[in-house]
Amino acid sequence: MGNLGYNIAYAVSLRRAGHLKWLIVASWFLVPVLAETIMHPTDAAGFWYWLNSLSLPQYYFWHEIVRGEFTTLLVLGAVIFIYLVAVTLFYRRAQFFVPLWPLAALLVGGLGNAAWFFGTGVWDSAGAMAGFMPAALAGLASVVCERLGADFVFGPGNRPAFDDVADY
Repeated sequence: MGNLGYNIAYAVSLRRAGHLKWLIVASWFLVPVLAETIMHPTDAAGFWYWLNSLSLPQYYFWHEIVRGEFTTLLVLGAVIFIYLVAVTLFYRRAQFFVPLWPLAALLVGGLGNAAWFFGTGVWDSAGAMAGFMPAALAGLASVVCERLGADFVFGPGNRPAFDDVADY
């Protein structure tokens, strides 16, 4: 399948997905944000203060940091589970396999680096490489969930191509 075939396959599958595609895109952005929050647990502790409209303290108690870390882990697990269910439903509706991870990596990395560039006005090559780390996380989560979802819908090792079911 050439580039035009992939473009048509993406368009058809996203059209068949309906509102489900927005849940998938939201998951692409939530996974890197939550993974970064796990690496900085005081951000999660500060989020509790922000939710309650309180000013952020200079120092946090250990139980606030543990609560924030544990909550973030639970939310990350829930988001990945929701993403797995959404991808499985996506393939059930599409009725063919189309890889979503390139879209996840390009969208998350492209938007993140564009926001940095337009926010600062400075291009930084090393910063751009660091900016694609969330894209790598989104792409990795997408690859794992796509494999599991496609195995559930089509069977292990069976990936029907768009050309096989091209009755759009």
